[in-house]
Order: sequence, then structure tokens, then C-alpha cells
Amino acid sequence: MKKFKKGFTLTELIVVFSIMGILGTAMFAGYYSYVDKSKEKLTEYELTQIVRAVDLAILEGELSDYTDLTEAKLEEIYKGAFDVELTDDQALAYGNNIISFTSRGVTYQYDCVNNNYAKR
Repeated sequence: MKKFKKGFTLTELIVVFSIMGILGTAMFAGYYSYVDKSKEKLTEYELTQIVRAVDLAILEGELSDYTDLTEAKLEEIYKGAFDVELTDDQALAYGNNIISFTSRGVTYQYDCVNNNYAKR
């Protein structure tokens, strides 16, 4: 009588691990793409909230228009809108009628004259 050994052959294990590796690579590539897009959208959203806070300051008479805006005033408006300080990975700048906001390694700009957003 012949005895049969239980288990998988080396070839079967190599094939299974190869397939798992290919699927894992595809999954991680999609995941990091999703993370990058979410960082971009969140930074754009935060800049939109900053612009709305500046518009509110103009409506309430704190500023006459965008020409009265300075970087110091912009940071003060940011603190009032979000009730937090800028973190080390964030930057907020204003110059030439352009508000620039960097967060999570993504920079978005708002052109106050043309009223449009752009990723930089």
C-alpha cells in the first residue's frame, strides 16, 4: 500500500504567492492614488473656507476689499475661521491678489481678481 503525503507542492505555493503579490501591488497603487486625491481635495476645501472667511470679513466691514488684505490679517482670519493655529506642514501666503495655501504637501492658490482656484 502506498502512502500519500498531505500538503502543497512548492510549485503550487509559488503560484499562489505570485498571484497574491500581483493583487497586493495593484491594491496599494490604487490606495495611494486615493490618498493623494483626498489630500488635494481637503487642501482645496480648506482654501475655499479661507476665501469664504475673507469674504465674510469684507461683508462685515473688517476689510474694504482684497487690497486691504495682508498676510498677518489673513493668518488672523484663518485662526478665526478654523479656531486653530497653522501647523508646521501648512503655509498661508498672500501677494499680488493671490492667496496661496499649502497643506499636506499640496499647494492651492486662489486668484482674487479672476475668482478661480488652481493647484500648484
